Amino acid sequence: MSIFVSLTGRAPPTPVPAPIRHDADHVRILRLMVTDTYRWRCDWAAWRMRFEFDDHVPGQSQQEVAAFVHSRALPLCASGAEASGNILYLRDETDLPPVFDAFGAILHGLGHISAIQSRDAYEDAARIAVVLAERHRSPAPTGDPLALPDLQWHVSGQDQFRVARTKVRGHDITVRFGYLGGHEMWIVDVDGRANCAHFRLRADAMSKLGVGVALDNVAAQSKR
Repeated sequence: MSIFVSLTGRAPPTPVPAPIRHDADHVRILRLMVTDTYRWRCDWAAWRMRFEFDDHVPGQSQQEVAAFVHSRALPLCASGAEASGNILYLRDETDLPPVFDAFGAILHGLGHISAIQSRDAYEDAARIAVVLAERHRSPAPTGDPLALPDLQWHVSGQDQFRVARTKVRGHDITVRFGYLGGHEMWIVDVDGRANCAHFRLRADAMSKLGVGVALDNVAAQSKR
């Protein structure tokens, strides 16, 4: 028994973890590791399930998927759960089987589960993502990528042949599907320069974060 317990009769206070720097490098690496959102929003939850959305597919926008998760997936949970956008947070793993039984066979479209993750795995990924981000810090950041103006995308093609194009701060941005090292990736090209950034999720590649990372990489390469 520790001196603290013997003197106070209480267990020692739990150390407060150091805050994680959620910058572009950390988020990019963490998303590569967990293929999911980069903040665990419910401290009480032991598991979470992410349902895929695509704002460019009719009937599958983020709002429609969020409504689906709340109305269809949440009622299947008996041990405590919360729907937060397209994420279903679960208090206990006993609620994983009924939700997976209902939607696990859906490979495309509304109800497709794109990630199932435990909080332990997420926290371990967050820890190592900090280490990797410090080893691969962008040498010439252009600023907060979330400060970019709203992106207006022109999308052509379907499924894996879909190509999205936009223009931001004088740069032509293209997001396309491709393979890197045998893995499926969504690739961000800048001004015709191939693979300035790549992500597992199309939504990440088309986000302000994804475009910002690509612009930072171009700026860094131009100064070499």
